[in-house]
Amino acid sequence: MLKPRLMVLIAIVLAAAGSRLIPHPPNLASISAITLFGGAYFSDKRLAFLVPLVALLLSDLILGFYNYMEVVYLSFALIVCIGLWLQKRRSAIHIAGAALARACVQLSRIMAAAICTPARKFLASLS
Repeated sequence: MLKPRLMVLIAIVLAAAGSRLIPHPPNLASISAITLFGGAYFSDKRLAFLVPLVALLLSDLILGFYNYMEVVYLSFALIVCIGLWLQKRRSAIHIAGAALARACVQLSRIMAAAICTPARKFLASLS
């Protein structure tokens, strides 16, 4: 049986994945913030990666798949790494820095997709 703390952590991450199903502005779901939280609070590193990524996958199964999914999942894995770094450094300045780093990872992912999509269309038009 799962420990109560672990059940609560998993429930929080799954609730964040469920928030992706509620109408919201693009790229404004709480799933990336909860991924950072999961990295910081899951004591088992495998669960720190597994639970947020599976939650993301479950919501993607409902919402549908999209271009550059591998980039999205890689960015979420990077956000978990930031959370793991935060585990032993829980001060206000470190939390703020980790939140800022998470936002930078998310923004970089969005910008990469915006740059790569026209390039992909252009290369497809050449063939």
